[in-house]
Amino acid sequence: MTIRFVGLRKLGLPVALAMDLSGHDVMGLDLNPKVMQKETCAYLEQGPNGESSIEPFLRDSGLQFGSLPQLVQHSEVIFLAVQTPHEEK
Repeated sequence: MTIRFVGLRKLGLPVALAMDLSGHDVMGLDLNPKVMQKETCAYLEQGPNGESSIEPFLRDSGLQFGSLPQLVQHSEVIFLAVQTPHEEK
């Protein structure tokens, strides 16, 4: 499937990566352009088999990044990951 993600933070990025690892054509977009890269992951999410980080999977993935018009064009499914407010600690 051709799957698109809007929101690549704590929820969107790992789910987009999992979809890519499952063989889907995945493209993502985030308001923060620093998130739309594969060199480093700002979040400490575990890898799919309990690895300490998703970074190696992200670097080797086919996950692409694009603009909103690019995401909408030729997409079968678009996921919108909305930020959930958290209590301040």
